[in-house]
Amino acid sequence: MAEPLHAAAIPATEEKPSGQPLLRSLLQTLMAAGRFATFLQGIDKAGLTSVLAEQGPFTVFAPTDEVFSRLPEDYVESLLHDRRIATEVFEYHIVSGLLTTSDVQRYGSVRTLQGTDLPFYEVKGELTVAGTRMVAGETSCANGIIYALDGLLIP
Repeated sequence: MAEPLHAAAIPATEEKPSGQPLLRSLLQTLMAAGRFATFLQGIDKAGLTSVLAEQGPFTVFAPTDEVFSRLPEDYVESLLHDRRIATEVFEYHIVSGLLTTSDVQRYGSVRTLQGTDLPFYEVKGELTVAGTRMVAGETSCANGIIYALDGLLIP
């Protein structure tokens, strides 16, 4: 199973003046991590920015910038410049509700915002999302949970 994200990887909390932790939104957490810029561009093109900032709870399966750097440049451009394609692909990375690591292990699939099921498989003893490896465990946010992925999910 993937290791939990370290605070330096995705700082999901800030501190209130009282010293109590204050969880950031999904959007704030992804932005603060510094390794999801391309994913966030796609989220913006798909019109999902306010959803991740203000609504929820959601579980987000977020590919890192490294994933997009391995894809053909023209493919990434089409994802980021065509609203219909962006909506189709990036809604497939978001599930309504909170899915903990144990939930992901227990369910065979879940319905995405895009409207189709996202399957979970065990590959060589490792849990995957539609065959894509999770590179970090869950990061809890004020309005959901984030899992970093080593691949782009295609509906």
